[in-house]
Amino acid sequence: MSKLSPGTLLLGIMAVLFGLLGAYVVRLQMQRPAVAAQQEAQTVVVPRASTDLKAGRQLTLGDIAVYRMTPQELQTAGIRGPYMSNPQQIIGRYLRQDVAQGDTFNTALFYPEGVVPNPAERLKPGYRAVTINVEAHGAVAGFATPGAWVDVVFRASENEDADLPEMTVTLVESVEVLALEEQTFAGAKADKNARDRKQELAVTLAVRPEQAAALRVVDGHGKLSLALRNPQDDLPLTLEMPRTMHEVLDRPYTKWRMEVYRGGSISSVDFRRNQRRQPTPDEIAGRVAASKPGTAPAAVAAPATDPRDDVPQN
Repeated sequence: MSKLSPGTLLLGIMAVLFGLLGAYVVRLQMQRPAVAAQQEAQTVVVPRASTDLKAGRQLTLGDIAVYRMTPQELQTAGIRGPYMSNPQQIIGRYLRQDVAQGDTFNTALFYPEGVVPNPAERLKPGYRAVTINVEAHGAVAGFATPGAWVDVVFRASENEDADLPEMTVTLVESVEVLALEEQTFAGAKADKNARDRKQELAVTLAVRPEQAAALRVVDGHGKLSLALRNPQDDLPLTLEMPRTMHEVLDRPYTKWRMEVYRGGSISSVDFRRNQRRQPTPDEIAGRVAASKPGTAPAAVAAPATDPRDDVPQN
């Protein structure tokens, strides 16, 4: 039996060492995915408020920051107790309470599914919530948002039979907007699609009972619009503001009636806006009765100045 040379023996030892080293490296690489999976399993998803959120707000994705945290990180952050871990269960819900930045969410913080904040919860004693319809541009281009303070301006439609001219008046002063459409959160605008789709927007106001009655009295007799005002502005409007076109132009207008006598009969013609006004059936019947023999003619009426008419006479 021949003896191994020192060189051959050294080469064999080196081969065994390299083989063991290779086996160790392979085993280490095979264990790494298992270690990573184990570490991944130890982290949990924690949705947290990305900023301070006020009660009444409908949450969006931008209001939520999603973290992956280990049990040690949860303990360090002081997060204890149950919390909602699925962001999809949070987005679109309305907050019942304020949430501070970094806080987690739980079901007690929200209104139940399908329930929205009630504007009546914000009413002060003695006030009522009344909803009016205003044109989109009449809502100050949508800037009359919840929490804003406004004046309600009424433009009356002309009614010649009732002798009511077209007139604009400030009907209600300094009232708070509680809701714009379904939005009740302060500063929230109505959905853009709703603004583009609808000609009128529903605005809910906090008013006193007598103001609520006034808003209902004018319903259907003209158009309502809103004027923004500073909530700190408590100065009342002047009562001498112009309300009709002739008052704005400072041009008086005189309305005339011409009465014509023929024997024992009398007829009258009203002139308004430089045009002859057509008499109503009741007026015609009255004139026929007055023209019968034995009926004394009425006195001639003097010119009457009508400060409410809104079209000046040339």
